[in-house]
Amino acid sequence: MNFIKKIVCMLFIILGIFVLITEEDAVASMNTKEIINGIIQWKKSAENLSDSEPLLSNGFLENAGSTSVDWYVLGMGRAGIVDQYPAYEAIINDVVEKKYETANKLSEMKATEWHRISLAYLAAGGNPTAVGNEKINLIQDGVYDRGLTMAIDAQGLNGVIWGLLTLDSMRYKTPSYANETREDLLEKIVSKQLDDGGFSLQAKTSEIDLTAMAIQALAPYYNDETNYNGKTIRQIIDEALRFIQQQQQPSGTFSTGDDENLESTAQVVVALTALGINVETNKAYIKNGNTAIDGMKKFLQTDGGFIHSKKYNEDNPTSLPDQSNTMATEQALYAFVALLRQQQNARTLYDFRDEQSEEVKEQIAAIEQAIDDIASEESAKQALTMYKKLAIEEHSYVKNYAELAAYLDEYKIKNDSQNLVLAMSQNTTATMKPVQLMTNKRQQLQTKLSKEELAKVHQLPKEISTKDYVEITTLLQRLEPSQKEERQIVQQRKEEIEKLQDEIKQLNEKILEDLYPFSKLTLEDANQVELIVARYNKLPAYDQQQIVSAKDIEKSLEQMKTLKTQRIIKYIILGLLVITVSVFIILRIKRKGQHSE
Repeated sequence: MNFIKKIVCMLFIILGIFVLITEEDAVASMNTKEIINGIIQWKKSAENLSDSEPLLSNGFLENAGSTSVDWYVLGMGRAGIVDQYPAYEAIINDVVEKKYETANKLSEMKATEWHRISLAYLAAGGNPTAVGNEKINLIQDGVYDRGLTMAIDAQGLNGVIWGLLTLDSMRYKTPSYANETREDLLEKIVSKQLDDGGFSLQAKTSEIDLTAMAIQALAPYYNDETNYNGKTIRQIIDEALRFIQQQQQPSGTFSTGDDENLESTAQVVVALTALGINVETNKAYIKNGNTAIDGMKKFLQTDGGFIHSKKYNEDNPTSLPDQSNTMATEQALYAFVALLRQQQNARTLYDFRDEQSEEVKEQIAAIEQAIDDIASEESAKQALTMYKKLAIEEHSYVKNYAELAAYLDEYKIKNDSQNLVLAMSQNTTATMKPVQLMTNKRQQLQTKLSKEELAKVHQLPKEISTKDYVEITTLLQRLEPSQKEERQIVQQRKEEIEKLQDEIKQLNEKILEDLYPFSKLTLEDANQVELIVARYNKLPAYDQQQIVSAKDIEKSLEQMKTLKTQRIIKYIILGLLVITVSVFIILRIKRKGQHSE
């Protein structure tokens, strides 16, 4: 009998190993599009949306303007996934305008708030130089004039890195009055390179994430011959790449400290694709047969999401080793989108300009072939001539220019290729034309309202809650100026929602200020508690859920009941004590009277 039990146990173990191997094989065989679609479906599931519903819907967009939404919008937009981007644009218009009414605008310290929102807004089809009715210029305020209110690097090097990425996303010009130029940002980044070639946020030790991000920002200048403290950008990037190569793990992953993780690996993938390096075939970035893509897939879960790391870290308790999380998954999304764009010969992830024509792509391919074929001084000159004939704004897409530069040095041929920094200054205002890299049958939200939708404006419910914020704000943007009656109705609803939002904010602050710690409340606080409870009870059921301390309101009420009960008991005891003492005194007096008789 024991022998049979052992056999059964062994069979279960073998079956478990087989299932595990099968799952790993299934993950390894998934292509880029399947992984991207899986991420979107995972996020929908996390938002309690069905597969057929758009992700950019009411619940999700309530947090537009935050990292938990913006990076998904950027990834989806750059993949060409069809969704309700006008809804996101409408909410960002509203969010930015409201925040601009405050002293610190988007953020007191973080310039990256401007950069992230600008990039996501672009990916959604918006123009970050003219946001909302006020035509707020996020590029000016967050990048080249950021230093007028707070240094762009106040939060560290990442403020400068993302500032340059944002400025170059549409090759925005820096005007003559700009506080900081493109060259200023470049110099700030290259000045922070450490001795081992890497970069760091604050510390003296190089970090993979920051090094990869620095490469992403510097990548468009790889073919430029300008010297920065005796080095070209190409030399600076090559040193950074050597640091990265040394840090790659046998699994293909990259680490922060000794923690192999998705985010570090994802940033390297984005950096390599920004340089036109084929992540899947370049031997310099394959360890033990594993690429960085293989490394990323090791963190992919069966639900379509990604984990941060396979090890539990006490310093990062929200990132569990067996549970997909949004931060890891959002970075996996845009890393795989960067890979997809490379696979489809599209522009790099952070180059939002219109896609190259087939003619330009063929011209670049011919130049690269000419460089590969260089065998003499004459052929080197011919390759240089072909390179110079290419529109300068496309020079960064010639992947093997470094070989041409080396041949020019070898043959002592003057390299008079143009300065790429100047080529970056193209647009004062521009929006991208989205490219459809992935198929999706769902139709995008139409800007103009249909007759049926217009009729629904007159049927809006009298009672409203902040749950309707996204729908009402989007509706208001879609209404035309001529539709005055409908605009008035929707505007009134929006104002009602804004009052509710203010009430929720004030009530949350009031609870923290007046009820904490609730265990120390006294009966003197009873009126305050009753007023807060009354305000809480007036809120619609959905908005009561937005009160972060709703449970503490209940606890405060219980505390008041307990204190009142204790006071009643106290009075009863005192009353009984008074009665007892009074009876005792009366009896004593009677006894004395009897003795005196």
